[in-house]
Amino acid sequence: MSSDIALPSSPSYLSLYTSGELERRVERALELLRSCRLCPRCCQVDRLEDEAQFCRTGRRARLASYAPHHGEEDCLRGLRGSGTIFFTGCNLGCVFCQNADISQRQDGPEAD
Repeated sequence: MSSDIALPSSPSYLSLYTSGELERRVERALELLRSCRLCPRCCQVDRLEDEAQFCRTGRRARLASYAPHHGEEDCLRGLRGSGTIFFTGCNLGCVFCQNADISQRQDGPEAD
């Protein structure tokens, strides 16, 4: 079955980079880390100073894994696949989490 949806000829992050929007988004993300509000606990520690609270995560998140992913529909993954990034250190403890075996650990390399 072919798709009638036109796929972009280049990854969308390239236009975000050249337009300056990527840098603006990075700055907004860093502001969220200054008084952490990334999860519903809103602990407001300064993760830029490596303070940690319930999640035990400082300035840099820890990665469980990352890889290309080709299992989604064509319109979602494009021609070369989408990416998957799994983080460790989730503090929510959702009962039905399908990734609890990796998301609730505290190991893995720190993201740069």
